[in-house]
Amino acid sequence: MNKAEKLRAYELNDMVGKIAPLTGMGGKTQTTLEIGKSWIAHEPLLQYLKTALDANVWLSINSKSQGAIEFYSERYNTAVEEFYECLAETFSSESNKRPAVDWL
Repeated sequence: MNKAEKLRAYELNDMVGKIAPLTGMGGKTQTTLEIGKSWIAHEPLLQYLKTALDANVWLSINSKSQGAIEFYSERYNTAVEEFYECLAETFSSESNKRPAVDWL
């Protein structure tokens, strides 16, 4: 794995960790309404994650043109940025910034 692939893997893992629709509801009786509200709140985040995952798959393919690399890199970066913006808007306790990686 190169540096860019490691960074994308770290970011995708962080995004997946942020999507926990029923977190904090342990021990409570969960009604269908509570579960539905939770999934509605997380649906946009799931869409951004899906877009980032799709772009990452294309970036991982070995035979690609420079135009494809630029296109899917931009698509990936946009999806990740929008994910964190949506996360901060939906859940006020969350940060709207991508995670900083100091180990690369």
